[in-house]
Amino acid sequence: MKKRIWIPICVLLMTSCQQKEIQEKKVPEENSVEKVDKKEDVFTNLTEQGIKEKIIKFLSRKEDHILSDSSFKFYKGQMNRDQVEDWVVTVNELQFAKKQLEKIGNLGAIDYGYLGNYNHIFVIDGATGKWNGRPIGSSALAPLEIEIDYVNSDQYQVAKIFYRVGTAKFIGIYNSSIPSFQEIFKWELYNLSDNTANGQPTGRIIEFKGDEGSPKSIEIFEAKVINFDDKAFVDNMYEYEPQLQKTAKRPIHVFEYQLAEGKFGENNK
Repeated sequence: MKKRIWIPICVLLMTSCQQKEIQEKKVPEENSVEKVDKKEDVFTNLTEQGIKEKIIKFLSRKEDHILSDSSFKFYKGQMNRDQVEDWVVTVNELQFAKKQLEKIGNLGAIDYGYLGNYNHIFVIDGATGKWNGRPIGSSALAPLEIEIDYVNSDQYQVAKIFYRVGTAKFIGIYNSSIPSFQEIFKWELYNLSDNTANGQPTGRIIEFKGDEGSPKSIEIFEAKVINFDDKAFVDNMYEYEPQLQKTAKRPIHVFEYQLAEGKFGENNK
């Protein structure tokens, strides 16, 4: 009998239950994640080193706070309507998460891959140095993955954030034009030990439809996990990426950007 990983359903008020409607998706709640305190000062040294030094000051937690060069990843994009490239920076606080969670003995969060507010994203205006950012409630053993893309506008880009919560992977899309930092879409991509499917892997395929550099619609397709490797998954759970295959040609959901709502809503036509 194949070995499966079972993880408690409720850790830090987060679950990864598979639901059909986006409003019912039980991903980390916006109001359950502590916001990064917004500072009045701006980034004045817009180099990787200057940005790194200021972020370390923002996140400083006395002597037990550990951030190395590998904790940071830097991206650039057109995050607002001016013609100056902006910075998108992710920070992974795994070492601090290990110290903190092991010290207080939070075994549930540890089993969930050091789950908490230890993955951060910062968006910094390349022209003014103004910034915004927040932690993304997720498993620290899996650093955030970022794609910068035109999704809801042809005038500025947004950040697609891919993150893990235990055995599940999610996508969250953030309208990150300074000073805004609003989640406009989220969905579960897969769960490699889904309690709602008797511990079997489940998945969805998400496609963005539209021309390059233009607003896009989002289509979600039923999918199955193929060639699942139990041993590879168990040995390296937070780096294992499953192969997904569509099981139907037609999407089960189509979402369009709703300007009045400021987020993607389902197109029921």
